[in-house]
Amino acid sequence: MVDDVMPYLSRPPSAGAVSAEAGASSPGLTPTPARRTLPSERRGLIHHFHVGGHEGYIRVSVFEDGTPGELFLTMAKVGSTLSGMVDSFAIMVSIAFQHGVRLETLVRKFREVRFEPSGFTQNPDIPTASSIVDYVFHWLEQKFPDGTLAAA
Repeated sequence: MVDDVMPYLSRPPSAGAVSAEAGASSPGLTPTPARRTLPSERRGLIHHFHVGGHEGYIRVSVFEDGTPGELFLTMAKVGSTLSGMVDSFAIMVSIAFQHGVRLETLVRKFREVRFEPSGFTQNPDIPTASSIVDYVFHWLEQKFPDGTLAAA
């Protein structure tokens, strides 16, 4: 299960940093993760959504190869606990994308997650969602069917 999300294990802080090349050639050492950064100008999508009476926006920026690289979730009720949690979750997903975690892995882990708000949506392709997280990953799976942005 850990291998799905992180194909490597971090070394203890006292062991020092190891490059990917050194980790690959030295037995017992694993490479450190590398963060892929997005260009200053990038393509992306914006989607307005409603889940169980709560409204928000999904913004996804993509790398040059069409894979998602950044996720922003903005809820209409700014300053609410829900808004803060959703924003924090989006930052975590963005970091995962930038460190090479595939969308397919995140979809498998986060679809069907159940918590409030949940319920009906205004999206005919996703009529109900068991949570905002469930909705976001259903939508991402539709827009990035093979891990890259589908042609419009």
